[in-house]
Amino acid sequence: MEKWRRTWREGGAEALRSKGPHRRPRLDQAAFARLEADLNRGPAAHGYADDQRWTLGRVAALIRRLLGIDYTLPGVSLLLRRNGWSVQVAGSRAIERDDHAVQVWKDQVWPQVRVHGGEHGARISVAGMVCYRPGERSRLIYRLHHYRRRKGERAAFTLNEYKSMLNGAHQHLPGGKIVLIWDNLNIHHSAAMRAFIDAHADWLSVFYLPAYAPELNPAESVWSLMKRSMANFLATDLDHLTRMIKHRLKVIQHHPGVIDGASLPPASLSPPHPLSPIKPG
Repeated sequence: MEKWRRTWREGGAEALRSKGPHRRPRLDQAAFARLEADLNRGPAAHGYADDQRWTLGRVAALIRRLLGIDYTLPGVSLLLRRNGWSVQVAGSRAIERDDHAVQVWKDQVWPQVRVHGGEHGARISVAGMVCYRPGERSRLIYRLHHYRRRKGERAAFTLNEYKSMLNGAHQHLPGGKIVLIWDNLNIHHSAAMRAFIDAHADWLSVFYLPAYAPELNPAESVWSLMKRSMANFLATDLDHLTRMIKHRLKVIQHHPGVIDGASLPPASLSPPHPLSPIKPG
């Protein structure tokens, strides 16, 4: 305040008039190219041996030393962003690391160490039914299909495997009658499957879910839970994987509360368009 009063006494009101902000010095493209070349040399080349990070303060010091121009830290940030530089999270990496040696090890040594399984490309498919009935314990019924890439072997579930699962559910579920809510796999719509459903219309009714609506299928929640429980599992072969899948599904089978958690509230099972049952004949 005293400074302003002295200026007013010496020059009057005109002396207090703002001259506007001072224009910040800007680097032309040639000067920035010179700066960028030094930045690319790395902090170690400029005496920063403790770590290899370019901070705004270090860049400002480099500009001052190299070009004789003072920049504020926000000004350095704006300058770098305008020229294509961005903030990066520093990785924890020793300065002595030899990236070339690391790549050589990955390309030449690791293939010698790695052990390939005897069933490369083999896989297991899982099909199942999440079963609910008022007053009864919720259940999970499933079947596994093994594919070992053998000649003539089916890669996916066969019609007979689906029939076997449905017949087994009919025999073991209380009451025997099944209202099946199914997704839209091609085999579920095949003529042979339609004939099977028609032939067992006395205990089997089928409704199809809308296309691409896994959130309406409780079985998807069970498969997701199983997969998450095996996230860090490494199988030595297909038999080892089979044992683990059976174990994880058995745990779910013994916890009906988990199966209940996979179901949806009745209101949310009402789709925007009515489901069409498959009628016999």
